[in-house]
Amino acid sequence: MTKLSELKKAFFDGEKEESLFEKPIIRIFKKNELPELFKKVDGLDDHRLLTIVTALLVENRIDKLNFAFFPKYKLLYEDTNFTFSLKIKLIESLNVIPPLFCHAANCLRQIRNSFAHDLDFVHFEDLKKDSKTEKILNKLITYASQAYYFDKKNDKSLYDYFKNLSFYCIGGLDAYTSNIVLLRETISDTAFIESLYEGVKQEEKQLIDAIAKLPPNNYAIVGNKLIINHGDGNSTIHLLKENKG
Repeated sequence: MTKLSELKKAFFDGEKEESLFEKPIIRIFKKNELPELFKKVDGLDDHRLLTIVTALLVENRIDKLNFAFFPKYKLLYEDTNFTFSLKIKLIESLNVIPPLFCHAANCLRQIRNSFAHDLDFVHFEDLKKDSKTEKILNKLITYASQAYYFDKKNDKSLYDYFKNLSFYCIGGLDAYTSNIVLLRETISDTAFIESLYEGVKQEEKQLIDAIAKLPPNNYAIVGNKLIINHGDGNSTIHLLKENKG
């Protein structure tokens, strides 16, 4: 395992520019719900039961993130067709938290499904018997190793990998809740909305003023570019904003 002194980032931090937030916002006075959640898996030695309860905890934290960002998330939450998988994809599509948390959540969900749909799977090692579930185990090891900086030579069991990844995933999803709450509060503020309108207004005015000072036919719009010829052989290119559908 990599030494703590060699780490360049904190435990739940992501990579730069990989997502909107690369590190969680720490709220000292935020209620810590994790101890009560982790009590629900404390002492569970039955692998099937452990995966089922763990998946419920992961889904609980995914729901909390989605509720924090989407004002009307309840419409989806109460829809029986809105599955655990879709909940993960929804938060992943926003790209607001490091992607490893969503990858881990999906991996834990797949392991839960493997145990829930096959009576022959009793222990984690049993998943090696099937090529499809063996691939899921490989993801488990990969994601846990990325999260904890495990090296390839270690004596950890699949049970250990599962416990490690589930702690990282649940704890990380919970940690980024503060970020999502603050983001929603910010973009819902009327002053922020007005600043967007004002920013676009000023940007457009600057372009109009620049064009108005030019003789006729000294500018052209080519694709998403506004080209202004200054009459001295020089020109300025402005990229026009596009509405992305």
